[in-house]
Parts: sequence; C-alpha cells; structure tokens
Amino acid sequence: ERFLTPPAWLAARLHYSASSASSSMMGYVMGLGDRHCQNILLDCRTGQLCHIDLNMIFEQGRTLRVPERVPFRLTREVVTAMGCHGVEHGFRAAAASFMSQIRVHADNVLMVLEVFKHDPLHHWPTAVKPAKRADNVFDKLSDLQTPHFPLPSSPSPSAPPNTTGARTSRFDMADRALLRVKEKVSGREEGAQISVAAQVEHLIQQASSAEALCQMY
Repeated sequence: ERFLTPPAWLAARLHYSASSASSSMMGYVMGLGDRHCQNILLDCRTGQLCHIDLNMIFEQGRTLRVPERVPFRLTREVVTAMGCHGVEHGFRAAAASFMSQIRVHADNVLMVLEVFKHDPLHHWPTAVKPAKRADNVFDKLSDLQTPHFPLPSSPSPSAPPNTTGARTSRFDMADRALLRVKEKVSGREEGAQISVAAQVEHLIQQASSAEALCQMY
C-alpha cells in the first residue's frame, strides 16, 4: 500500500532486512531487552525499523519475571517480512558486515560504554544475570543483593557513612557486564573464539529458536 512500484517495494524490503540486522546485532552487543511490538517501530516512508525504549540494557531482560531467552527477536513475523528467502535476503549479509565493523572498532565501543560504569544514576545490582556459560567467566549473580548501608542516628561531619562497599559492588557489577560486552564484540561465544560468519549463524539460530521463543512473551 505504501510502495506502489516493484523497485520501491523491493528497496523498502531491503531497508527493512538491513535495519533489522543492524539493530539486532547492536541490541545483542548492548544486551538490549524488553523488545516487543510497541518498542520496535516501522518507518513507513523507508521500510526501516526504529527501536525505542532502550533502558533495559546489559542483559537486564534476564532479570524479568518472564526472562528474555534470545539475543534478539527473530520471530516468524519478523522473518516473513524479509521475503521468501528470509534471513538469506539481506539480513545475514548486513549482520555480518555490522559485526565485522564492531570488531574493528571494538575499542571505541567499549570506551563509550565505560561511561556507564561511572554514572551514579545507573543501577547495576539489578543488571546482568548471564546464562550458564561454558568458560565460567561469570560467577553466579543470583545471590548478590543491593547493598544496604544504614545511616548513623546522629551523622557527624567528621565521620561520614562508609560507602566504599557500595561503590566496590557497583563497579564489580559494571566490570562483569562490560566484560560480557567485550566478549561479544571480540567473537567469543560459549568459551570459544569464532569467526564473524559463525557468530552470526549462532545468533540467528538462538534468536529464531521456537523452544526459546515459546517461553517468552
């Protein structure tokens, strides 16, 4: 209805596939969760996807009551809109190109994300709860609680409350989340270093898994 000629329709479909790939890969790197139809919009002028509501990052979606189980949403509805060839028509190539560039510029990406580590408004303790990993990079985080430091009844200027523990805990959580991002951009999956093509294939299989998707909203 929006694209009335075959070339315009084909161009819009390619824009859709490429933007779906780039946003999916970036969402995976950032650990972006809470993806649903109200948070994934479509530009009806170009066919490109536009994501909104980006606060659920660093795999916080794993901490929801119904946890996220896929790296990004690659449902049948998303794939069908790419045409009869599905992910092979634009999506896979764009995803591989994006991840290749991410690896080249990994230092810049990590430098930007380092800002979150020093942001006092970012709440780390409720963040990442990574899935079981073969290389055991992460300890179990389920036992970590938000630290509570009661204030003294008569606070004294000469004896300020000790917040060293809270700061240490927050930085520890930040380091864990950023370490996971570093693994993603370097191509390390489940304890093994893999190529860009293998990483993209691995993510596509995970994101389109009916077994995982059926356990989510």
